[in-house]
Amino acid sequence: MKRVVWLLGLALILVGSAGCKDKKLLVTLVGENKVAIIDTKEGKLLGKVAVGGQPHDVICSFDGKWAYVTNPTTSDLTVIDVANAKPHKTIKFADKSLPWHVEISPDGSKVYAALQHANKIAVIDAKDYSVTYVNTPSEHPGPWAISAPKGTSKVYVTFNGSIPGGTANTGSRVGVFDSSNLSAAFEMINVGKGPHGLIAAPDGSAVFTTAQVGHEVWKIDVATSKAKKFASIAGEAAPAPGFPTDVAVSPNGKLIISGNHDIDSVSLINASTGSIIHTLATGSGSLPWGAIFDSDSKMVYIGNNGTKNVAFYNTDTKEVEKTLTIGKGPDGMAWCK
Repeated sequence: MKRVVWLLGLALILVGSAGCKDKKLLVTLVGENKVAIIDTKEGKLLGKVAVGGQPHDVICSFDGKWAYVTNPTTSDLTVIDVANAKPHKTIKFADKSLPWHVEISPDGSKVYAALQHANKIAVIDAKDYSVTYVNTPSEHPGPWAISAPKGTSKVYVTFNGSIPGGTANTGSRVGVFDSSNLSAAFEMINVGKGPHGLIAAPDGSAVFTTAQVGHEVWKIDVATSKAKKFASIAGEAAPAPGFPTDVAVSPNGKLIISGNHDIDSVSLINASTGSIIHTLATGSGSLPWGAIFDSDSKMVYIGNNGTKNVAFYNTDTKEVEKTLTIGKGPDGMAWCK
């Protein structure tokens, strides 16, 4: 009998260990000060982790052990122990610094947080959590989103303007600094007005950014630093908060998705030509913000900030397969193994 119990216990341990290897989708919940953990395969909410104030963005370490969450209203970053679904450490920044987007370096050794109102980039050592600050150009306030393409030491930052300073959506630059030389000057690249979301192509060859006021998606060639208007989003909206907001790119590099916050839609875009493949209406008051592709480059998960749910959007059928209610204000998204 003891042997049967022991074997049953071993089987349960092995099943649990296999489950830990399954990737999880983490979604910040702005209205709850929490991060939701989702099993997308089963289509269910696994739990929530309490973090700081109005969490906006999240990124995971490459081994899946840690998640890093920016909390604008408490001016800090929460490190989550993913396996145990609990906070591990809080990294404090200066008061009212407004940390928005977060990124991890291609080698996983550094975590970058854009501090919008402080006009700084926090460079966090992923081992000891020590912080070094990079001052951004004073004439271009409001670092917002951040991206570190693989195969290069370049780090890209959108300069959107300052929310407390009343200059949000007045910028029109993406800045680039060298992570191997933090004292070097920023290179500035002209893009459309109101640059917001930012993401690198999977191969590191390009960076895509949204221009909220111009209702556009722009593409920056990493090798040449040349930028061009890549796609136009149809519609009329006030410039604040503006649309499109965030942008995602598929793992195979063929598709882009733009969350059009103010007009309750997302645009599926051909990553080679910039043509709009499909526009999905996400529902009145849905306010889509974050979006992320699955590893098959087919399914997209859309955080509907206004309606408490994540939509499972199939880019082959151009239909939403299901929605999962997870809590107030779904926003930033990241995969953890």
